[in-house]
Amino acid sequence: MKRLTRKEWMKEGYSIFVKESSMRDWKFKCPSCETPQSMNDLLQYVSKEYAQSYIAFSCIGRVNGTLKAKKPIGCDWTLGGLFRIHNLEVENCEEDNEGCGDYRMMFEFYEESK
Repeated sequence: MKRLTRKEWMKEGYSIFVKESSMRDWKFKCPSCETPQSMNDLLQYVSKEYAQSYIAFSCIGRVNGTLKAKKPIGCDWTLGGLFRIHNLEVENCEEDNEGCGDYRMMFEFYEESK
């Protein structure tokens, strides 16, 4: 299990997506189906507020109708369930030390093959 502080996680994200102009373009990989997904991908199906609670925590398949689609994209996995198959937890700590010591399960970053 990889555990990072929020600052370490942000640093890792910026090092991977250095060319991206917005964090909305950062991609995350579902630990169940390995589908890459970004905030912009989620925003095609749900509101910004809803997408913020789903990003890097629930697969895009939960919101895009995948379960009924002929060509599914994603699955219905969420890290809030019984089984723990994730490999990353990020400390839920703000600058004012609120929430420090609490960790949030998250999808890992998706890196395209080079």
